[in-house]
Amino acid sequence: MISVSRSAWRRLFWLCVLAGLVLSLWPEPEHKQAWFPHADKVQHALAFSVLVGLGRLAQFESKRKLFVGLLLLGIGIEVLQSFTATRTAEWADVGADVVGLLLGFAAAKAIGRRSGREPEVDRR
Repeated sequence: MISVSRSAWRRLFWLCVLAGLVLSLWPEPEHKQAWFPHADKVQHALAFSVLVGLGRLAQFESKRKLFVGLLLLGIGIEVLQSFTATRTAEWADVGADVVGLLLGFAAAKAIGRRSGREPEVDRR
């Protein structure tokens, strides 16, 4: 089994945060076709689930701070999108981010239990 250091997971986490920020502010094509209705909400939830997973692998000390930080990232992205010409800010996107955060934490907890690791106690 390959062992990956905590610092490597943290670098990957921050790289993904940066990539998500850039992609969310990148100009959209004029006639973008969604794969299916509300596909962008699924993309938001998936992206934030992945960020939670990477954050847990990076062993950030506080799950609460990870949750709040990622929530603020989602809100910040929507605010920044309101200043772009080709993007729109939607509160529903923040809702999809929250769904992704909750799913990510639930998946991390389930994987931790299944792997036999004792759940961490986070008192922060």
